[in-house]
Amino acid sequence: MQKQLDEKGSLPPGLAKRDLPDDLQSSLPRRANSRFVIVDDDVVLIDTLTNKALDILKNVLKK
Repeated sequence: MQKQLDEKGSLPPGLAKRDLPDDLQSSLPRRANSRFVIVDDDVVLIDTLTNKALDILKNVLKK
């Protein structure tokens, strides 16, 4: 994922991502045309219009 983000600034098509649980989603700031998703152990803020990653919180879900 990181290589694709570095080169193109967007997530690879078909990447396994899932939505944040509602309790986490509601505690994060809202931003128009974006959403947070989980990719591996990272939380990624995605622009829903372009599918580009706006921000990445690395290894926040690692136990």
